[in-house]
Amino acid sequence: MFALDMSYRDIRIHVQEMYGIETSEATIKSVTDQLIPEHKVWQSSSLNKLCPFIWLEAIHYKIKESGQYVSKAVYTVLGINIESSKE
Repeated sequence: MFALDMSYRDIRIHVQEMYGIETSEATIKSVTDQLIPEHKVWQSSSLNKLCPFIWLEAIHYKIKESGQYVSKAVYTVLGINIESSKE
């Protein structure tokens, strides 16, 4: 999920703190400006009501939050509809 309320500066600082990668706000802007429209289209699309097969997966990461490392999960859901297409 995108944090749409974060500024480019906030994202740059977050990337530097989390991964130790120095990047410019212009680079962050370039990447997010390309991803956010695609994310909004995906977010507004509806899923079929019938998905015979559904996979739910979680990957747990340790992240630094308020000076402490905590475990957070990133969830992925994949459905296969009756036409055998992934959703």
